[in-house]
Amino acid sequence: MLGCGDNTAATDAGPETMVDARILPPLVCEAQSGEVTLALKKLPIEVEKPIVVNSPPGDDRLFIMENQRGRILIYRDGQLEAEPFINLEGQIADRFEQGLLGLAFHPNHVENRKVYVSFTVPITGDVAVVEFTTFANNPDAIDLATGRSIITVPQPWSKHNGGSIHFGIDGFLYIGIGNSLSSAIADLQTAQDLTLQLGKILRIDIDNGTLGQAYAIPEDNPYVDTIYARKDIWHSGLRNPWGMYIDPLTGTMYIPDIGSSKREELNIVAAGVSGLNFGYPIMEGAQCQSSGCDPTGFVAPQVDYGRDEGCAIIGGTVYRGCNFPEYHGQYFYTDWCHMFVRSLEWQDGSIVSTQEWPALIPDGAEGEGARLSSVASGPNGELFLADHFDNAIYEVVAAE
Repeated sequence: MLGCGDNTAATDAGPETMVDARILPPLVCEAQSGEVTLALKKLPIEVEKPIVVNSPPGDDRLFIMENQRGRILIYRDGQLEAEPFINLEGQIADRFEQGLLGLAFHPNHVENRKVYVSFTVPITGDVAVVEFTTFANNPDAIDLATGRSIITVPQPWSKHNGGSIHFGIDGFLYIGIGNSLSSAIADLQTAQDLTLQLGKILRIDIDNGTLGQAYAIPEDNPYVDTIYARKDIWHSGLRNPWGMYIDPLTGTMYIPDIGSSKREELNIVAAGVSGLNFGYPIMEGAQCQSSGCDPTGFVAPQVDYGRDEGCAIIGGTVYRGCNFPEYHGQYFYTDWCHMFVRSLEWQDGSIVSTQEWPALIPDGAEGEGARLSSVASGPNGELFLADHFDNAIYEVVAAE
């Protein structure tokens, strides 16, 4: 048995990074040295339209959202808990891409029991982030009576919701919001409009409220001094940042952005960098949408691929587990069209390695059968994948 976690964290984070013990507690695991061939192990459970949620580091629970059913389930020690972590059946909108969208635990969750859930609300389809508290005598269940609305973003369409939520290493909550466009209103270019929250990454302080809001605006948000702009905007120019992820060790933000008809992209941003414009709808990936467009001022993605490789990029998590130290720090991601699972390693502002993982694609022909909806970190930081169409969850293990 090998203990790892604290020493590895200190090496990766660098001498200037302080790592809270709650972020990466010590782990005990069966570490395997060198490059290991990975494989899928299907969990012995059935769930409905699952999305795997990254578990809090050091937690022994795997959280599984039944996206359009409105339940978050707990998988622990080889089985599902009898009761869901939360059940919002009948209280969410569930058409097209709507439903449960995200789950995040307050950095001081162990002490304050606060949990944040993002979902689309009935009738309007707006994206809401609501704070709940778990029962004092049962950390495996949310007390619905404690629900407190933090923020609601109007959504004029039932697609491109985004909805990923993550706490950064700065303690603030980051929210990915889609542009909510349909062809009828495409010319509005909401992602470029700084008076709107659509097509943006938002950053808010949920520990403080101001001016009648349940949250405050961090003083270093990039548009706090821009009169016409929303003060909660952190980045702009996105279409549908599904599966946004923030590495709890380094604070690096990974923003997969699902394209329209040509390109898929992944944007990687260092902690603390703000005010970036990723270009949509003027740009898609690194390409201009129309001849003669000016790309000046737009940030090109670090990963950019076309329809020959996939149809909708799906994030994504940085591997911080203990079983496969060779892959520590690699970001794993996939595509909805069942064509690949890949990983990359990001160091000092550039991609230093990439790898294909064909054995991590569930059975089914390309473009058919399985539809992977998430790659996430579960108990002990190990990797799990959700198959949205086949209602299955897979654990990533060493091949036999």
